[in-house]
Amino acid sequence: MVAVAGLTLVALFVLAAIVSRRAQVEAVEQGLQSVTSAVADEIIDLQQSDTPIRELVDGVSLARVLEQARRSSESQIGLIVRTPRRVTITAPFIEDFGLGADVEVGGVEVYRLVRGVAVARSVPLDRLGGDVVVVAARQTPVIVWRDQLRTLLIGLVVAAAVAAVAARLLLGWVARKIDPLVAGAARLRHGDLSTRVPVSGDDELTSVSVSFNEMAEALEASKDRERQFLLSVGHDLRTPLTTIGGYAEALEDGLDDPAEIARIAGVMTAEHRRLSRLIEDVMLLARLDNAEFGVVAESVDVASLLEGVTSGYVDRAAVAGIDLVVNTVPTGLRVIDPDRVAQILSNLIENALRYTPAGGRIEVTLESHPDLVTIGVSDNGPGIDAGDLPHIFDRFYVAQRYRGVRPEGSGLGLSIVDRLASSMGGSVSATSSAGRGTTFVVSLPAATPA
Repeated sequence: MVAVAGLTLVALFVLAAIVSRRAQVEAVEQGLQSVTSAVADEIIDLQQSDTPIRELVDGVSLARVLEQARRSSESQIGLIVRTPRRVTITAPFIEDFGLGADVEVGGVEVYRLVRGVAVARSVPLDRLGGDVVVVAARQTPVIVWRDQLRTLLIGLVVAAAVAAVAARLLLGWVARKIDPLVAGAARLRHGDLSTRVPVSGDDELTSVSVSFNEMAEALEASKDRERQFLLSVGHDLRTPLTTIGGYAEALEDGLDDPAEIARIAGVMTAEHRRLSRLIEDVMLLARLDNAEFGVVAESVDVASLLEGVTSGYVDRAAVAGIDLVVNTVPTGLRVIDPDRVAQILSNLIENALRYTPAGGRIEVTLESHPDLVTIGVSDNGPGIDAGDLPHIFDRFYVAQRYRGVRPEGSGLGLSIVDRLASSMGGSVSATSSAGRGTTFVVSLPAATPA
């Protein structure tokens, strides 16, 4: 602050000196204009009087006029009398500076000298065919830099003192704002995610405090999600492992009933599939969280792709007593990632199969737009409560909330759908009515190939 105040004062000093100098030059110039005009008027009056022409040319009659003008204006004043026979210069300074020689008859010239200003005004001599050039010059006041520097030094000392006091006050104010942030950051670093800092005022540091609190809230929410994730994964791993372990002990004890052995083998196979699906879903989510996860778009027929994916679930739906239908429209070739679209559709159909009772219906639809395709998956299962809809794409939320309706499933399918759609630049939404079913709609960019 001291440096800024000093530099500002120096800049103002230089600017003031320049402006002052210019104003002084303009004031001197205006004064000289007045002087030369007054002398020119006197010459005109003398021409109209009975003054002999020789006396006028020699400047004798003008001596009194020039002397009076010189005293009143504190300027150097001289004449250049130009006639066809000769040129008479009455003042040495005119020759020294080469003033007035280039002034046209009846004209005016202003000269900016190194340390002064000069004005030359021509007055025609009607009776001689020449003219008289009135030249007036004056030095402009010279800035006494020693006095100016003394003034500047005093100003710098005063500015430094004021700036130092202001800096101290500002430092105290900043410290009062920063100290809670420093203490909060220390508590946050040691694991206290409930840390919040007070927010007051409306300034930049207040914005930092608000951002700090938002960051702490995000970290606490992330920690809670991580804890819930681990608990849910642990529960979903423990259940099939307990089942497999129990049946493995029964087989180890020498169970010899072929029918029972076949039943146990079927249960263990189902639990194995459940474990494999959970592990695959967790690994896929981990890849989706990785910034290096990419989308590989290519030209595909989206309608044919959806029909092919759906056909793989027809037999499974028939065994469960569910009618699975697909309604598509021709899309032609579209630029899209077929593998990710297949994953999205598979997860939605898997989810619908788990929650649709026997005798129910699942419908897959496809709509085509110029640069967009929308995929819909509807069922007439138990539906989702309105209060649960904002959370259904959270990890494990649906599996935990509706475990009593359909216990199987990793609870990660809808989260994967949401993340896959986002990675492709699209979105997914859900509408549902309790007891009447649920509809998921995925909107994905799909341009027509050039």
